[in-house]
Amino acid sequence: PPADVSGAPDRYHARRELRRPPKALSPIDIVFPPGVPTPGRHAAVLAVYIDELGQVRKVRTEGEALPLAFEDAARNAFLSARFRAGELEGRNVKSFILVEVVFDEQAESRGLSVSALGRTTR
Repeated sequence: PPADVSGAPDRYHARRELRRPPKALSPIDIVFPPGVPTPGRHAAVLAVYIDELGQVRKVRTEGEALPLAFEDAARNAFLSARFRAGELEGRNVKSFILVEVVFDEQAESRGLSVSALGRTTR
């Protein structure tokens, strides 16, 4: 059925349902938490809920959680990001995307990787 953009019900469409998925308007920079006592590699999948205006309304961890400092850093970065809203039947709609976030602390440098799940890369 077509999306109800009036706000009732408050349904967020999955990426696979959309004609055009949401897209970040600029790079999303997640700051590696300073002074974190948990070195190594930490990864999690986040569900990012984006409204019909492109504003992130909530971020939820799917499955295994990150240590709190990492989860807060990722959540705050996405909550402050702006997106082009997802589109269904020619209208902007509420949607959610799954994003894998990886924090990897190596001896010589700290790295961060963010990728949208379901998108193929070459």
